[in-house]
Amino acid sequence: MTELTKEKIMDVAVDLFMARGIRDVSIDEVCHELGISKKTFYVFYDKKEDLVRDTVSFQLGKRHDMLVASLEGRNPVQVLKVLPNMIDEYSMFESSYLRATYDLKKYYPKTFESLTSENLSASKKAMGEFIDWGTREGFFRDDIDKDSCLVIISFIFNGFNSLSYDLSSSKRKRPSTTALVKSIVDIITHTLLSQKGWEEYNKTEAPNVAKNSKAFRPLRRESRENRISE
Repeated sequence: MTELTKEKIMDVAVDLFMARGIRDVSIDEVCHELGISKKTFYVFYDKKEDLVRDTVSFQLGKRHDMLVASLEGRNPVQVLKVLPNMIDEYSMFESSYLRATYDLKKYYPKTFESLTSENLSASKKAMGEFIDWGTREGFFRDDIDKDSCLVIISFIFNGFNSLSYDLSSSKRKRPSTTALVKSIVDIITHTLLSQKGWEEYNKTEAPNVAKNSKAFRPLRRESRENRISE
């Protein structure tokens, strides 16, 4: 018998949320996929919103860990080179992502605002550490005001995120993710690089990042064969 954990519940929930949206997935369906009763489900979660929050937060954490792992062995300039491919892997403009985002914002606004704030704070902290790293290595300018730079970069990424949220509830033509990401990285690159950084940038080939969407989205769970037995 497979032991039931919160992680197993979230693995099933995220598959359902991405496939059909958060609103249309009931606790009954999650329980059915797991092969458990609602009584057992409520041992782990008091309500659906708690599951939604944990699931989204858990997935963001997994993506962050995968991004960090993919940066190992690269210098700051190589990171800038590979950044477009890495961000593109998030597939922020896929219909499944947009649908789930729309549901989260509309039906669980407090959870949406809380998770968005946490994610932006973590991103700003990571960007600050990245700037410090590049400056120490001499690849980034040492005359920039880091705090002002972080504010500007945060505005850029906030705009990118807001655009994806707006598209989830509109019929406007979706812009090219690749073009948007390239523009963002161009702005960051031209803002940060020192003369040494540009020399490194111009002689550095863009590191290859395997296009494997499963690396940045939850894998289809094997629970169809390994259902929880109560």
